[in-house]
Amino acid sequence: MTEENNAITIDVPDAPTPGNTSADVIADHWRWANAYASSAIVPQHFQGKPQDCFVIVQLASELGINAATALQNVSLINGRPVYSTKFAIALANRAKVFAGPIRWKINKAEKPEDLSVTAYAPLNDGDLAEVTVSMAIARAEGWTRNKKYQTIPEQMLRWRSAKWLIDLHCPEILLGFDVADVTEIGGNYLTTAQKSGEMLSHNIASSSASDNHSQTLQQAIENQRAQLEPSKVEEEQLKQNPAPQAGPGKDSEEKPHE
Repeated sequence: MTEENNAITIDVPDAPTPGNTSADVIADHWRWANAYASSAIVPQHFQGKPQDCFVIVQLASELGINAATALQNVSLINGRPVYSTKFAIALANRAKVFAGPIRWKINKAEKPEDLSVTAYAPLNDGDLAEVTVSMAIARAEGWTRNKKYQTIPEQMLRWRSAKWLIDLHCPEILLGFDVADVTEIGGNYLTTAQKSGEMLSHNIASSSASDNHSQTLQQAIENQRAQLEPSKVEEEQLKQNPAPQAGPGKDSEEKPHE
């Protein structure tokens, strides 16, 4: 088993006092949001969207970090903002939640499919917080649909184990935001939005098939009804050529002889 001692950190400047919602501060945040939205440096999903940028500027103020840093490390999945894993790790290390930075232990098994990674950090009371994530868990959870688990499995397990460590021991630093690394968004990995899109497509296809079935059934009913009822042509022929009425004569009823 090997031990990794490198910690991820982010050096950020001072920010406005968290939680300040005065009119002047909000107006200032809105000006910054418009400036960021018109910039080509921010990620594409924030370009031309000052409202979204405003939310992130407010978030940065709450976290006490530079807004540009937050904009570069927040993505949108299915309309919901999520942090990158490295950003969440940096927040945990910066907030001094643990007595030391998050590190990893790598268990390089004989078989690559048995690889596991443990994220750990010392607690202020002397205990050790740790979470282990293995390739077996990755397969069971369906994460291996992302090809990155075949090309860089160790790195992917680092992100996952660190995410779980933060979720378990210091979720308050995330302010309710979820965490997903950029490598989990690309490739063959299905995001929530993609899953919803596939489900919607499936429902539309099922609905179309159901509609076609209903139309076929309706046609069968109409055909059956047409066989039981006289056709309009026959009705018109009967109107134009009415059946002869029986008159007096030999076909009429004979009176009995007295």
